[in-house]
Amino acid sequence: MRQLHKVAWQISCVSEIDGEEVINKAAFTLSRELNQKAATKTFKKTSRILIPDILEKGCAAHLVQHLIDMPEWNLVFKNQNKHFDLSASQFEALQLKDKTEIKNSVYSGAQRNFSYMYKNYPAFDLVQSGGFSELLTEFLGFINSKPFLKVISNISGIENIKFTDAQATRYEPGHFLTSHNDMVAGKNRLAAFVFNLSADWHPDWGGNLLFYDDSQNFRNVFAPKMNSLSLFSVGTKHAVSLVSPFARAPRLAVTGWFRFR
Repeated sequence: MRQLHKVAWQISCVSEIDGEEVINKAAFTLSRELNQKAATKTFKKTSRILIPDILEKGCAAHLVQHLIDMPEWNLVFKNQNKHFDLSASQFEALQLKDKTEIKNSVYSGAQRNFSYMYKNYPAFDLVQSGGFSELLTEFLGFINSKPFLKVISNISGIENIKFTDAQATRYEPGHFLTSHNDMVAGKNRLAAFVFNLSADWHPDWGGNLLFYDDSQNFRNVFAPKMNSLSLFSVGTKHAVSLVSPFARAPRLAVTGWFRFR
């Protein structure tokens, strides 16, 4: 069986020498400390797992800085049962009363129906079209590599994973994603994931990944701890709790689905 520490993809990573950050040629590498056998056992029992310290530390930090520095994001939200996708700068250019009206309408819809509001960068779609972030393209290559997909198959027990569909997400104060199960006809989704990239995130800031049972009780709560991977089966009811207005930073992640063709 291929070990996790051998799963790599070449990029420029941040490391530290004598207390100073340097950029050197390194690799996206999954943690050498991860116990794949234990992870498989947990996933088999609960259909979900939170794996800490999933990536080599320097590469995770480099991804975080890249997401922080990205100049443009899309703002996606559901309003009056319709999906909206516009540039974040376009939304910010609106009059304050218009922005407030949209937000209030989104929140009102979330009282009873599936709803969401957050920023994203659709990495997978943009790579296909030729307009993309170079570093996220490298990361997308890593999580689509055969060795990486084999690791995910081993942990999840899902054998027919063929590729990874991913987006970068940025949840700011007031952003949220209400409960749903990720099942969409024609998408061929098998498992969902979240690579958490929020440094020094506090659970009080919200943005927690919530899992429900059939009685609407919480079964698990995964805080978005830096450099952890949330992995769970499609069909699992889950949500992202509202990011608090006093959160000191955005909730950053690369999220998506393992799919078959």
